[in-house]
Amino acid sequence: PSMYNKHDESMYTFAELFNNCKVCNDVIMKPNDEETYGNDGYFIHSNGQKIGYDWEYRDRYFSNCRLQFDTLGQYERKLRKDCIQIAIQCDSTETGIAVGWHEDWLVEAKENRSLQ
Repeated sequence: PSMYNKHDESMYTFAELFNNCKVCNDVIMKPNDEETYGNDGYFIHSNGQKIGYDWEYRDRYFSNCRLQFDTLGQYERKLRKDCIQIAIQCDSTETGIAVGWHEDWLVEAKENRSLQ
């Protein structure tokens, strides 16, 4: 149960940071108000398009922006839910995220962006 609090805190902190970012101000991150057991919320574009996301706070194997694995393969199973188009892994220090898209898993080149 204590991990749920950290999960929610880190997600809401990131959503606030994302929503205040001037680089991508045509997209907002909206966490669900209640647990759906499907996804954790949506990214919503100003044109109305929604992308469901799953947020995971990782207390092990991912800290200071460094995964302890060569790939995100261990998280691939998370990308197979129809209600989730994107999976977001938050590191234990809340200094980095890893993102995987459902439809193009391991197809697109890695892209790094800063919200600062």
